[in-house]
Amino acid sequence: ISSLQYGDSNKIGGLPQATAAGSLTDVLVVSTRETVEVLRGGKVVHKQDLPSSSVAISPDETTVVVGGKDNNLHVFELDGDTLKKVKAVSGHRGVINSIAFSADGSLVGSGDQNREVIAWDAKSWERKTSGWVYHNARVNSVAWSPDNRHLASGSLDSGIIVWDVQSPATRITIKNSHFGGTNSLVWLDESTICSAGQDGIMRTWTVTY
Repeated sequence: ISSLQYGDSNKIGGLPQATAAGSLTDVLVVSTRETVEVLRGGKVVHKQDLPSSSVAISPDETTVVVGGKDNNLHVFELDGDTLKKVKAVSGHRGVINSIAFSADGSLVGSGDQNREVIAWDAKSWERKTSGWVYHNARVNSVAWSPDNRHLASGSLDSGIIVWDVQSPATRITIKNSHFGGTNSLVWLDESTICSAGQDGIMRTWTVTY
């Protein structure tokens, strides 16, 4: 007999593609193939029609960024339970698979199906970088270091690249990190990355700058 206890289930508007959880409250934003939905207390409180593939919420929970199937970043203000559209930001040439805010909320990183990684200013939405197209296959995950300076990207090509927004031409490449592709990344501290891959393995990496 299972000892697990399950909470209530709630139907959303389509197949989930990504989720982003608030750091201050119980807010959860879910992107689906057809919608973006805001949940509080496990209940859907707002729904926005937008075919999407990725989502992130700012550390102060005021801004939600959605990767649209149209290759654009869609920026929303989170006003209570409601998403209010601010703007659409172009720049990617493929579907955006992953979005992440830096810990201080000043930067946003995004990675796409066309192998490109971009760092953005989270206020002006101007590009901070260009030419970060050194993966050989789609980007599956991006994650910021705690110092808000380094952006790591994991790819279907099995590699991890650590980028430096203060020195955009500098990069550290970890090859063959996971057989079949690198699916997800998280920083444990300013020099340690944890990765999960298609091979069913989690690994940690020490980054030497």
